[in-house]
Amino acid sequence: MDTDHQKVVARAKEIIEGSRLPEKDKVLLLGRVPFAPAMVVAMFVQICDEDPFSIEMLVKNLKMKLDAAGNLAKIHEIVKHEREEFLHAVGAT
Repeated sequence: MDTDHQKVVARAKEIIEGSRLPEKDKVLLLGRVPFAPAMVVAMFVQICDEDPFSIEMLVKNLKMKLDAAGNLAKIHEIVKHEREEFLHAVGAT
């Protein structure tokens, strides 16, 4: 793991530990962050640094994807909903 990735993983862990998420959600994220692609972790950090409350939405969507367990139709609907939420959040709808 390179130094830049270690820094962004450390920042992601700080965000997660300082969040208002339930403990079980924190444990879920803390266990996954070190193994996520660097770009995904960097995007997570950027989004959460810009809007600290977005972590709750990100975790909700992650849990829905995990619950979908590879069901492509369910994952497609989740991604479609995420896109709609994002467009609404940025005022594009």
